[in-house]
Amino acid sequence: MNISKALHRKNEIREILQKRDWEALRKYASVRNFIFRPLQSLLFDNDNLIRWRAIEAIGIVAGIESKRDFYKVRTLIRNQLWMMNDESGGLGWNAPETVGEIIFNVPPLIGEFGPILASFMNEEPFEQGAHWAVARLSRLEPNTFEDNTNEIIDSLGNSNPSIRGYSVLILNNLNWNINTDKLSALIKDNSPVEFYNFDSGDFEDITVGQIAKRYIDNTLLSRKTSI
Repeated sequence: MNISKALHRKNEIREILQKRDWEALRKYASVRNFIFRPLQSLLFDNDNLIRWRAIEAIGIVAGIESKRDFYKVRTLIRNQLWMMNDESGGLGWNAPETVGEIIFNVPPLIGEFGPILASFMNEEPFEQGAHWAVARLSRLEPNTFEDNTNEIIDSLGNSNPSIRGYSVLILNNLNWNINTDKLSALIKDNSPVEFYNFDSGDFEDITVGQIAKRYIDNTLLSRKTSI
């Protein structure tokens, strides 16, 4: 494909993401090859909302593609994981979220790739993305991440508020009772956490304390919105 065609295709896909027109995306994916390539390029878009919608779209298309070519989806995940290793220079800044969303849409892959994804929860610069992905996936298959429980509990004290908030969600999904003193401290935590809401297709701001309070009230963010 020449450069002008590739750019045209990327612009077409970007317009679909701007409109969040998933029906158009599904039609596009059904008649065009190489849709993953422009979607992956949009993971580096300057607009954070476009980046997150690209993550969402890759998950949708992966779910469709898995019914036609399961191996292709596994290869896509491996490519994203490769972008997170030292040999690639760690260029896959949104790779944990992308892998997580692919697996969320293709659940049979959780057992194979979930533990690998969780192993990046302490790997810079992927800690936040890996915590988000584990929070997302632990809703589907909490047993996959039980071995990471102590690590996740430690993350409640992380300096990054997003990691603290995601860790509360993970522990809820694992049905783990957080120490009362730790929860009390978290309830007073007014640090903001930005979520991409998969219901609305936009961002939602909430504090770590609000997440912890919903944990206590059993009206958790992970059940009220589609993180």
